[in-house]
Formats: sequence, C-alpha cells, structure tokens
Amino acid sequence: MKLDLEKKKAGIEYRMNEFYPVYEKELLQKYLQYKGNIRIFVRMRPILKGDFVAYDGTRDSFNELEKKIKMPNSTQIELEKGPNQQQNHLFTFDAVFGQNSTQIEVYEEVQHLITSFIDGNSVCIFSYG
Repeated sequence: MKLDLEKKKAGIEYRMNEFYPVYEKELLQKYLQYKGNIRIFVRMRPILKGDFVAYDGTRDSFNELEKKIKMPNSTQIELEKGPNQQQNHLFTFDAVFGQNSTQIEVYEEVQHLITSFIDGNSVCIFSYG
C-alpha cells in the first residue's frame, strides 16, 4: 500500500513539474493572443497644484476643466464639447484607470504581460507621464 501511494505521489509530482508549466504557458499565450498584441491603457491623474502655475489658471478654471473630462465606464473617456463643437468626443481604450486607481489595479491588468516576458517572450510596456 505504501509503495502504491509513493507511485501516485511520484506521478502527481511529475505532472506538476513537467506537464502543468507547459500547459500554463500555452494558456497564457492563448489569453494574450485573445486580448490582442497591442493594447492601450489610460490612467487619468488628478490635476495637481503645479498645473495651476504652469497654465496660469485659477482654481475655478481647473474645477471647470475637471467637470469636462468624464469616465463613463472602464474603457472610455469623454471630453465635453467646446464652444465651437457640435458634440462631445468619446475615446475608447482597452482599459481606463480613473484618478483614484491604485498601482495594484494597473499591475493586475499587465501582470500577464510580465509573466509572458519572464517566460522568454518579447513584450513592450510603454508608459508616459
């Protein structure tokens, strides 16, 4: 009976070490292929105090600006129309992170790319700002 359990244990360990990592990599590749090779994420930051000085604005003017930029859902940003425009501008991305988003939320969205990089695949994450 003990020998039988040891054989089962050895079989499980073999599958864990040999089969599952390969299967996991294949699943990750299919997932990344499904999501697309190029994805665009936007992280909206709050207007900072330094922005007032840089653009010679007042607190009221920046409060108005903040009201004109909306995030209707987790993939879109809407800019309110200007005085000479007919309609609002709606921009759609793969993901939009609001002003209160955390680093953890951003990481959770890109962690599969990082895992793919560690597995030896080419990955590019471009960040600005």
